[in-house]
Amino acid sequence: QYNGESLLSDRACNYLATLRYTLTNVEIQTISAIALTRCLVVYCSRARLFMSTRRFVIGYLIFIWLYSFSLKFPTFLGIFGKFKYNRKTMECDMSKEKLPRFVALVVEAVLPVFFIFTLYILIIIKV
Repeated sequence: QYNGESLLSDRACNYLATLRYTLTNVEIQTISAIALTRCLVVYCSRARLFMSTRRFVIGYLIFIWLYSFSLKFPTFLGIFGKFKYNRKTMECDMSKEKLPRFVALVVEAVLPVFFIFTLYILIIIKV
């Protein structure tokens, strides 16, 4: 019978939550990168030649991963919020501090979605 305690240590919870949120950020940053690439190609057709090179794509991927991890690094270190076991959701999650949760929501979800939306509006206007 489950008693509500975490099966993971706080340290393991911290690593796994950081990995989970980093992967989520990689997904949305990749979608942002695709939108940016498409917008640049629509507005500057010569950009396609440069953006399709192996070096550019590898650089894009490295940047996306480093940026996504850097968003979670302060939380991983416990500097700006921290990850701990949430008994209600039964998963490793950010602590209940409101400011770190709000900043994470805005920076990791709202801004990228707004960015993607804006880029596709620009594409529609041009086409």
